[in-house]
Amino acid sequence: EAFGEMLTSLHRSRQALRARYEDLVNSIDGIVWEADARTVAFSFVSRQAERLLGYPISRWVTEPTFWQDHIHPEDRVWVLPFCAAATAEKRPHEFEYRMIAADGRVVWVRDIVSVIVAGDQPVRLRGVMVDVTERKQAEAALEEREGQYRSIFDAATDGLLIRDMEGVIVEVNPAYCRM
Repeated sequence: EAFGEMLTSLHRSRQALRARYEDLVNSIDGIVWEADARTVAFSFVSRQAERLLGYPISRWVTEPTFWQDHIHPEDRVWVLPFCAAATAEKRPHEFEYRMIAADGRVVWVRDIVSVIVAGDQPVRLRGVMVDVTERKQAEAALEEREGQYRSIFDAATDGLLIRDMEGVIVEVNPAYCRM
């Protein structure tokens, strides 16, 4: 009887620990995942995947090529070889690429990957995909604005120069060169 109570208590403790672990993983603002190192077939994906990309978690873990199929086609050509090479070298890696969400949106993710090795072979990949779309959009807007300023600077008919804080000339426009 005491043994049965001990087993029941142990079972409850395990359930509570598992629930706490799941709450922790699912509260992270990113997709926590695990996949086979050889096939990159996912065995675990946190609930944030549904919120971020809109696909049911079941598709991630039942469709062997789900991840590869939803990488933006322009990024797929370099992401897959990059990840395969880093995995073969058994080294952790980080990279940013685009994924296509269920509603057709393009979502930029930063993928932070650990390679789990057993018997000198990579066996599992574990990682976190973080949404960096807003940052990428801000960078693109800044680049566009800098391009506009560059056009104005280069097209000015007056000679213009830019100095750094020490007074050293760091840039001149074409009109300045003609002067």
